[in-house]
Amino acid sequence: MPFGRTLGEFEDSTAHREPPPRRYAITTQDPVLQAVDQPDNSRYVLEQDGDVAELNYEVRDGRMILVHTEVPSALAGRGIGGNLVEAAVARARDEGLSIEPQCRFARGWLRRHPQVVGGLAVDWAARGT
Repeated sequence: MPFGRTLGEFEDSTAHREPPPRRYAITTQDPVLQAVDQPDNSRYVLEQDGDVAELNYEVRDGRMILVHTEVPSALAGRGIGGNLVEAAVARARDEGLSIEPQCRFARGWLRRHPQVVGGLAVDWAARGT
C-alpha cells in the first residue's frame, strides 16, 4: 500500500472534484455557455449569472469584421471572449466570409488559436480597437 492509502481511498478523496469548465461555445451543449448571434444588433452575446459579454461585428463586402469584444470582469478568465470569437468565425465559415479582426482581443485570440481559422482568409493587417 504505497503512501499509506489504498486505491479505493484515493478514488473516494477525488470524487468530490468538479470537472473543469467548458471553454468553447461551439463544443458545448450547455445553453448557458452558448454565444448567441443577434444579427439585428450586429453582435454575439453570451450571458452567464446575469453578466453579458459581447462581440460587435459588421458583415460587408464578403467579410466578417470583428470590431470589439467586451467581457465583464465578473466573467473574465473563463474563455468567454474566445467563445464569442469562435462563434463569429463559425458563421463566417458557414457563409463563406473572410475574417477581418480589427478588435485587438480577437486578433490576439485568433493568432493563438490558428486552427480555428484554418482554411479561412484572414486580413491580419486590419487595425482597430
